[in-house]
Amino acid sequence: MRSTYLLVLICLLAGLAVAAPFSVSVLGTSNIFTAGGNANPATCCNSNGASTAAVLAATFGAGTGQTLTITSSSGTVGCAGSLTNGPDGSCFNSPNQVNSLGVIASNTTNFNDTMYLVGVFLDNGLPGALPAQIQYTSASQFQQASYSAPLLGQTFFIGDGLTGTGSGAQQTFAVPAGATRLFLGFEDAFNFSGTPDFYGDNPGSLSINGNITTAATGVPEPASMGLAVIGLLGIGLAARRRA
Repeated sequence: MRSTYLLVLICLLAGLAVAAPFSVSVLGTSNIFTAGGNANPATCCNSNGASTAAVLAATFGAGTGQTLTITSSSGTVGCAGSLTNGPDGSCFNSPNQVNSLGVIASNTTNFNDTMYLVGVFLDNGLPGALPAQIQYTSASQFQQASYSAPLLGQTFFIGDGLTGTGSGAQQTFAVPAGATRLFLGFEDAFNFSGTPDFYGDNPGSLSINGNITTAATGVPEPASMGLAVIGLLGIGLAARRRA
């Protein structure tokens, strides 16, 4: 009997470890290309002032079937010293054509949108080679309800995590197998084209909340999970006394 309770408790604790809720602030100067030590924000990309490091939003166990969702987002960022947009972007009326850097691949658009929140998944290190870029052809491709897994080291659009700007259904982003870390930040360059650069005058910040979890476990609510664990411990102690 006691071994059964112990097994259930271990399973519950394992589920708690898999789910990774996060709450972070992402500065407009957060340079996604510095994720995982790919580049030093103090020495790269600083023609008009140094960038800041990409934000390590979540760490989690490697696995398959994991997903990322954004539960809330707020704040305003911009470029060239002016606050212009929320997480979905639109700072300049031009496509995003920022180059990749090191072994982290940028993403590109062939329509006008820039300065949107992006993420990159990494394992415990950096990719051994530069992956291909994700090329977005329309805003609807940005904001599709379910997004297939990016590769490790491949930046991808996150925005506000909804199928519309500030409205719509929650998007689900597939986590690539082997990933253990999620970084958040922005892609920037002069006129959003060419070598990553010009982070120093990006004002503002975003507050981002989200979850990484497996489809099997869902995201356990901390209160209910705690009650379940306490209840199982109580049952186990009672069984022990009876024995």
